[in-house]
Amino acid sequence: MPSVEQLEEIRANYFAEDVAIEDAMRDWTVAEAEVFFDSGGAIRPGQGVPTPQGVFALSGRKIDGTNMEMRDFAGKPLLIMNVASR
Repeated sequence: MPSVEQLEEIRANYFAEDVAIEDAMRDWTVAEAEVFFDSGGAIRPGQGVPTPQGVFALSGRKIDGTNMEMRDFAGKPLLIMNVASR
């Protein structure tokens, strides 16, 4: 069970000074506090990983870097995964 001082140190390590420390966090493990602050306060113990909002796919298109235009992604969250095939 981390002390307030430990929580402040963990929060600083993850550059999450904008995330408040709550009294209930003293009942968490250090690992749970690290995940919480690393996620910017989005992942609390026992809640699991939040579902991303606004996810979309470019169906039927292979993205190879030559057929992308930034206007295709304007105003949308963007995640590009590089999955190597054999």
